[in-house]
Amino acid sequence: MMTLYAQLEFLCKIYSKGQNEGSNNKVVLEAKASLIINKIKQNFQKHFSGTFKLLQTYVDLTRLKALFPRACSYICNPQRELPPHLKPHIDSYFSELALVNQVHLLALQVSKKIHNLDTHKYLAHQVALLYKALGHFPDCRSLVIAAEMIEENFDSLKSYLGEENSTLHSQQIQWLVDMTTLVMDTIADNAAELFQPIRPITAFLKQNQQ
Repeated sequence: MMTLYAQLEFLCKIYSKGQNEGSNNKVVLEAKASLIINKIKQNFQKHFSGTFKLLQTYVDLTRLKALFPRACSYICNPQRELPPHLKPHIDSYFSELALVNQVHLLALQVSKKIHNLDTHKYLAHQVALLYKALGHFPDCRSLVIAAEMIEENFDSLKSYLGEENSTLHSQQIQWLVDMTTLVMDTIADNAAELFQPIRPITAFLKQNQQ
Protein backbone atom coordinates (compact mmCIF):
# COMPACT_ATOMS: atom_id res chain seq x y z
CA MET A 1 0.00 0.00 0.00
CA MET A 2 2.79 2.38 0.90
CA THR A 3 4.47 1.80 -2.47
CA LEU A 4 1.26 2.50 -4.36
CA TYR A 5 0.55 5.65 -2.36
CA ALA A 6 4.13 6.82 -2.93
CA GLN A 7 3.70 6.34 -6.69
CA LEU A 8 0.44 8.28 -6.66
CA GLU A 9 1.97 11.02 -4.51
CA PHE A 10 4.74 11.47 -7.08
CA LEU A 11 2.22 11.70 -9.92
CA CYS A 12 0.15 14.21 -7.97
CA LYS A 13 3.25 16.30 -7.37
CA ILE A 14 3.86 16.45 -11.13
CA TYR A 15 0.16 17.05 -11.79
CA SER A 16 -0.01 19.93 -9.28
CA LYS A 17 2.82 21.73 -11.06
CA GLY A 18 1.04 21.57 -14.41
CA GLN A 19 -2.63 21.39 -13.47
CA ASN A 20 -3.33 24.74 -15.11
CA GLU A 21 -1.80 23.62 -18.40
CA GLY A 22 -4.23 22.12 -20.91
CA SER A 23 -1.95 19.53 -22.45
CA ASN A 24 -1.83 15.83 -23.20
CA ASN A 25 0.49 15.40 -20.21
CA LYS A 26 -2.46 16.04 -17.92
CA VAL A 27 -4.48 13.29 -19.61
CA VAL A 28 -1.57 10.85 -19.35
CA LEU A 29 -1.04 11.63 -15.67
CA GLU A 30 -4.74 11.21 -14.92
CA ALA A 31 -4.76 7.86 -16.70
CA LYS A 32 -1.74 6.64 -14.74
CA ALA A 33 -3.28 7.90 -11.50
CA SER A 34 -6.50 6.04 -12.26
CA LEU A 35 -4.57 2.77 -12.71
CA ILE A 36 -2.79 3.23 -9.39
CA ILE A 37 -6.04 4.04 -7.58
CA ASN A 38 -7.61 0.87 -8.97
CA LYS A 39 -4.61 -1.13 -7.71
CA ILE A 40 -4.97 0.47 -4.27
CA LYS A 41 -8.65 -0.46 -4.10
CA GLN A 42 -7.98 -4.01 -5.32
CA ASN A 43 -5.15 -4.47 -2.84
CA PHE A 44 -7.29 -3.20 0.02
CA GLN A 45 -10.23 -5.44 -0.91
CA LYS A 46 -7.95 -8.45 -1.26
CA HIS A 47 -6.24 -8.11 2.13
CA PHE A 48 -8.94 -6.43 4.19
CA SER A 49 -12.19 -7.22 2.34
CA GLY A 50 -13.10 -3.58 2.78
CA THR A 51 -15.05 -0.98 0.85
CA PHE A 52 -13.75 2.37 -0.37
CA LYS A 53 -15.24 4.02 2.71
CA LEU A 54 -13.27 1.69 4.98
CA LEU A 55 -10.17 2.47 2.93
CA GLN A 56 -10.47 6.09 4.01
CA THR A 57 -10.61 4.98 7.65
CA TYR A 58 -7.56 2.76 7.08
CA VAL A 59 -5.65 5.71 5.62
CA ASP A 60 -6.35 7.81 8.72
CA LEU A 61 -5.49 5.04 11.20
CA THR A 62 -2.20 4.11 9.52
CA ARG A 63 -1.13 7.76 9.04
CA LEU A 64 -0.85 7.33 5.30
CA LYS A 65 -2.73 10.61 5.02
CA ALA A 66 0.10 12.41 6.82
CA LEU A 67 2.70 10.77 4.59
CA PHE A 68 0.93 11.22 1.26
CA PRO A 69 -1.57 14.11 1.55
CA ARG A 70 -1.65 14.84 -2.19
CA ALA A 71 -2.46 11.22 -3.03
CA CYS A 72 -5.18 10.99 -0.38
CA SER A 73 -6.74 14.26 -1.51
CA TYR A 74 -6.70 13.13 -5.14
CA ILE A 75 -8.32 9.76 -4.36
CA CYS A 76 -11.17 11.49 -2.51
CA ASN A 77 -11.86 13.87 -5.38
CA PRO A 78 -9.85 13.44 -8.61
CA GLN A 79 -11.66 16.34 -10.27
CA ARG A 80 -10.70 18.88 -7.63
CA GLU A 81 -7.52 20.90 -8.00
CA LEU A 82 -4.90 19.88 -5.47
CA PRO A 83 -4.50 22.47 -2.69
CA PRO A 84 -1.05 24.11 -3.04
CA HIS A 85 -0.36 23.95 0.72
CA LEU A 86 -0.28 20.14 0.80
CA LYS A 87 3.27 19.08 1.63
CA PRO A 88 3.99 15.51 2.74
CA HIS A 89 6.37 14.61 5.56
CA ILE A 90 8.15 12.23 3.24
CA ASP A 91 9.52 15.19 1.22
CA SER A 92 11.93 15.92 4.08
CA TYR A 93 12.70 12.30 4.92
CA PHE A 94 16.00 11.78 3.12
CA SER A 95 17.32 15.31 3.66
CA GLU A 96 16.64 14.99 7.39
CA LEU A 97 18.41 11.63 7.59
CA ALA A 98 21.36 13.06 5.64
CA LEU A 99 21.72 15.93 8.13
CA VAL A 100 21.56 13.58 11.11
CA ASN A 101 24.15 11.32 9.50
CA GLN A 102 26.42 14.30 8.75
CA VAL A 103 26.37 15.45 12.37
CA HIS A 104 27.10 11.95 13.64
CA LEU A 105 30.02 11.41 11.22
CA LEU A 106 31.58 14.79 12.03
CA ALA A 107 31.33 14.14 15.77
CA LEU A 108 32.89 10.73 15.26
CA GLN A 109 35.76 12.21 13.22
CA VAL A 110 36.47 14.84 15.87
CA SER A 111 36.36 12.19 18.57
CA LYS A 112 38.97 10.09 16.74
CA LYS A 113 41.24 13.07 16.04
CA ILE A 114 41.38 14.04 19.74
CA HIS A 115 43.76 11.19 20.55
CA ASN A 116 45.73 11.32 17.30
CA LEU A 117 48.58 13.80 17.70
CA ASP A 118 49.32 13.82 13.97
CA THR A 119 45.90 15.25 13.06
CA HIS A 120 45.48 17.97 15.70
CA LYS A 121 46.28 20.72 13.19
CA TYR A 122 43.09 19.80 11.28
CA LEU A 123 40.95 19.51 14.38
CA ALA A 124 39.76 23.12 14.52
CA HIS A 125 38.45 22.85 10.96
CA GLN A 126 36.53 19.67 11.80
CA VAL A 127 35.03 21.28 14.90
CA ALA A 128 33.95 24.29 12.80
CA LEU A 129 32.20 21.98 10.32
CA LEU A 130 30.46 20.18 13.17
CA TYR A 131 29.28 23.48 14.65
CA LYS A 132 27.79 24.50 11.30
CA ALA A 133 25.98 21.16 10.99
CA LEU A 134 24.58 21.43 14.51
CA GLY A 135 22.90 24.68 13.47
CA HIS A 136 20.35 22.65 11.48
CA PHE A 137 18.81 21.39 14.74
CA PRO A 138 17.77 24.45 16.79
CA ASP A 139 14.90 22.54 18.42
CA CYS A 140 17.08 19.76 19.84
CA ARG A 141 18.22 20.96 23.25
CA SER A 142 21.10 18.50 23.54
CA LEU A 143 22.62 19.55 20.22
CA VAL A 144 22.13 23.23 21.08
CA ILE A 145 24.17 22.62 24.25
CA ALA A 146 26.88 20.95 22.17
CA ALA A 147 26.98 23.97 19.85
CA GLU A 148 27.24 26.30 22.85
CA MET A 149 30.21 24.28 24.13
CA ILE A 150 31.95 24.88 20.81
CA GLU A 151 31.15 28.60 20.92
CA GLU A 152 32.70 28.90 24.39
CA ASN A 153 35.91 27.08 23.55
CA PHE A 154 36.55 27.37 19.83
CA ASP A 155 38.58 30.59 19.74
CA SER A 156 41.06 29.37 22.33
CA LEU A 157 41.26 25.97 20.62
CA LYS A 158 41.97 27.48 17.22
CA SER A 159 44.53 29.90 18.63
CA TYR A 160 46.29 27.18 20.59
CA LEU A 161 46.42 24.71 17.70
CA GLY A 162 47.80 27.46 15.45
CA GLU A 163 51.01 27.43 17.45
CA GLU A 164 53.89 25.33 16.17
CA ASN A 165 54.13 21.76 17.54
CA SER A 166 51.11 22.31 19.77
CA THR A 167 49.07 19.42 21.16
CA LEU A 168 45.87 19.39 23.17
CA HIS A 169 46.10 19.70 26.92
CA SER A 170 43.84 17.76 29.29
CA GLN A 171 41.17 20.48 29.68
CA GLN A 172 40.76 20.85 25.92
CA ILE A 173 40.58 17.09 25.47
CA GLN A 174 37.91 16.85 28.15
CA TRP A 175 35.48 19.36 26.67
CA LEU A 176 35.92 17.88 23.22
CA VAL A 177 35.22 14.40 24.58
CA ASP A 178 32.18 15.69 26.48
CA MET A 179 30.87 17.54 23.43
CA THR A 180 31.28 14.72 20.91
CA THR A 181 29.90 12.17 23.37
CA LEU A 182 26.82 14.33 23.91
CA VAL A 183 26.25 14.59 20.16
CA MET A 184 26.67 10.89 19.44
CA ASP A 185 24.62 9.80 22.45
CA THR A 186 21.81 12.15 21.45
CA ILE A 187 21.62 10.66 17.97
CA ALA A 188 22.00 7.10 19.27
CA ASP A 189 19.11 7.67 21.67
CA ASN A 190 16.90 8.84 18.78
CA ALA A 191 16.08 12.18 20.36
CA ALA A 192 12.45 13.06 19.63
CA GLU A 193 13.39 16.54 18.39
CA LEU A 194 15.72 15.12 15.76
CA PHE A 195 13.28 12.71 14.23
CA GLN A 196 10.10 14.81 14.47
CA PRO A 197 9.87 15.37 10.67
CA ILE A 198 10.02 11.63 9.92
CA ARG A 199 7.97 10.36 12.88
CA PRO A 200 4.84 9.62 10.75
CA ILE A 201 6.96 7.41 8.49
CA THR A 202 8.55 5.42 11.31
CA ALA A 203 5.16 5.11 13.05
CA PHE A 204 3.61 3.70 9.87
CA LEU A 205 6.42 1.21 9.36
CA LYS A 206 6.35 0.01 12.96
CA GLN A 207 2.59 -0.36 12.92
CA ASN A 208 2.66 -2.46 9.76
CA GLN A 209 5.44 -4.71 11.04
CA GLN A 210 3.28 -5.89 13.90
